[in-house]
Amino acid sequence: MFFILQNTIPQGIYGVKTDNRPFYLYCLD
Repeated sequence: MFFILQNTIPQGIYGVKTDNRPFYLYCLD
């Protein structure tokens, strides 16, 4: 499992938008 930060939403990946940054944190199993 690893984490990535992106400002877009790739297909098949779930993300949680951070409160103060225009990025999404993704968790990949």
